[in-house]
Amino acid sequence: MTEPHRTRRERAESVDATRREQPTGGPAATRRESGAGAADIHSLLAPELFPVHLRPVTRGASLWKTSGEAQLFLVPNGDDEQRVLKIYFPHIATDPTVAAQLPTLRSKHVVEVTETGTLTDGRAFELMEHLPAGTLRENGAGSRVFDASRITAIVAQLTEGLGVLHRHGIIHRDLKPENVLVRDTGARLEVVLSDFGLSRRLTGTAHFTTVGQTPAYAAPESWAGHVSSALDWWAVGMMALELATGQQPFAGLDILMVQMAVTTKPVPVDAVTDPRVRRLCSGLLVSDESQRWNQVQVTDWLGGGSPEIPDRRIAVDATEFEFGNQRYRDIATLTEAMARDWRRAARRFGMTHSSSWRALTRWLDQFNDPGRNEPGVVEARLDLVDHLEHSKDKPDSKLVKLLAGLNPALPPVYRGTAVDRAQLRAWARQAQNDDTTPDTTEARAIVAELHDASLLAVLAEFTGGAELAPVTAAWQARRDELNTATRHLRRHRQLRSVFTAENRPVGRAAMLELAAGGRCGEDWLRQFTDQSADPAQHVAWFDEIRRWVGTDHVRAYAGLYAIGPATAEADTARRAAQAAEQARLAHARAWDDHEDRRRAGRAGAIGRAVAGASVLTLLWLLVGTTGFDPERPQGQWLVAVVVAVHWVAELTLAGILAGDYHPAYSLWQSVQRTAGRLGRRMRDSPRAWAIGILVGLVVLGSLTGAAPVAALVAGVTHVVVAAHRHARWRTAHRQDRRRVTGQG
Repeated sequence: MTEPHRTRRERAESVDATRREQPTGGPAATRRESGAGAADIHSLLAPELFPVHLRPVTRGASLWKTSGEAQLFLVPNGDDEQRVLKIYFPHIATDPTVAAQLPTLRSKHVVEVTETGTLTDGRAFELMEHLPAGTLRENGAGSRVFDASRITAIVAQLTEGLGVLHRHGIIHRDLKPENVLVRDTGARLEVVLSDFGLSRRLTGTAHFTTVGQTPAYAAPESWAGHVSSALDWWAVGMMALELATGQQPFAGLDILMVQMAVTTKPVPVDAVTDPRVRRLCSGLLVSDESQRWNQVQVTDWLGGGSPEIPDRRIAVDATEFEFGNQRYRDIATLTEAMARDWRRAARRFGMTHSSSWRALTRWLDQFNDPGRNEPGVVEARLDLVDHLEHSKDKPDSKLVKLLAGLNPALPPVYRGTAVDRAQLRAWARQAQNDDTTPDTTEARAIVAELHDASLLAVLAEFTGGAELAPVTAAWQARRDELNTATRHLRRHRQLRSVFTAENRPVGRAAMLELAAGGRCGEDWLRQFTDQSADPAQHVAWFDEIRRWVGTDHVRAYAGLYAIGPATAEADTARRAAQAAEQARLAHARAWDDHEDRRRAGRAGAIGRAVAGASVLTLLWLLVGTTGFDPERPQGQWLVAVVVAVHWVAELTLAGILAGDYHPAYSLWQSVQRTAGRLGRRMRDSPRAWAIGILVGLVVLGSLTGAAPVAALVAGVTHVVVAAHRHARWRTAHRQDRRRVTGQG
């Protein structure tokens, strides 16, 4: 589809507007000159349909003429001049490559088109010069005899115009008096080529297409869909014949009769009275396009020369071979038709031991006279046909090999498509798509067949296929490099299952695109570099691959397959690290909670420490009143010091241990642990506590002389026991921390 307002043809089909505006009573008309009526002028020329800069042009426009493919409007151009605005009907498709070339042409014998493009509703339009003098048909062609001097002048102008077109690779394809405009009706009758609606641009010497030319002016080879610049020179000859005789060629004959007339016998030129004009018609109306006059011979004739007239006879002694409802008498035109109607030909000659092969073999026998062929041609042809008939190749492979063997003068063609480097790249790119659309499926089948049947070498044998020969060798080299690269990557355990049979067709297509001159190698390298720069993909084995790839395009392509496994492995490691970190944080929070609970019990622990220290204080007060000599007051001070030691040691321990202090490490627990069975009874019975305290008081009271020593021993023992309890707690606390935080 074309984009709105996109310039397409700057000097083309406007001419068509001036060309087919009125029906004539001549021979069968061009296939596009029928149909379509006029539409409302206001809706056709609505300003919003046009590019902004052209909207003023539509003001003051008036419908001038309607042809089979477009409507023509006269629009003002200032200074009382007018231009023609031609708007094609929606179903008319033009060649954008021709449109791109026409604006660059500089010839007074090619109509001037100032602008072309596409309206917002999809219709193509052209703006061109207005030549009110009409067409060559309207100025007497086919209705009166022109003299030799005027015919020579007209042919000279047509030759100059065609020379410009052909130098730019454009084939007009529909030359006839209706498509030749008259700029000046003076004695010289200045003419201009116009109407390029059927024109095509050729990238080689010839190609194939459907028949579209006006039958009365169509060359014999055009009926097989063959297109080359020779078509236009045949049409010049037909127009020269018409001007010289005053009669339209093949008037009253239908299309099939016209085709039979030009393909079975030479067009008669005896009615041309002027000998030089008759020589011109004879040289241009040669059935063999390779022998037909072209610009070189016509220019020589215009300069007064007499170029040699080729043999105009058409061989009729050959039997006919029927293909596609047509009959053919020579190998060249048959193979051209087969190339054009590829599917039909592949069906007929794709089978083994079919009647079509036998019929073709019998028909080819008549051309196998060694005296009419170069040495080895007949033998090679016989071997080829015999081999292909029994071959297990696929139908398309058989057909391309058959065409290459029978008529290497054809342009490279495969599945009905002209093959060059650009087409190979297009197929290869399509085959790499990750979908199952019909286009992708067909492209993959084409690449597979090019590989499996080595068809690139076959296509390189055609005329114009020389550029494909280097691609064949380059493709093989790139495939070998890819195989080496994949073997290298398979050494990594993570990549052994990446390169499978499913990857090979895509890899072959990628290497074909690279071999055919595609810039995909730089794309692969850039893609690999960009994706491998992600730090998340830096696993050890992938770092080695990144260094191995370097700047090599094929290695970069293979390396792209390693990015997925590297990313997956890096993601797995990253998730494991995240899980470990989350577990660590959970353990840390659990330990923090544990510590918070322990610290929250500090007040209770200190309370229990105070209670224990208070009991000891009470005991020492009793000892101080009964166990010390009243004459020695220093004993009272010793009791005070011991009591202070009890308080400091116990309160300090309780403050440090907090919630862990009781029951595991409190004073009472230590007394119970030390007292053994008595301690357990004290734990279970308050009476046991009372008995224990009384026993202690009796003992202390009976040791009056030993009280100072006992006080000193009690203080030191309390400090040692408190230190021991702290050490036990610290060991247990570290073990609890390792257990809660998962560190051991």
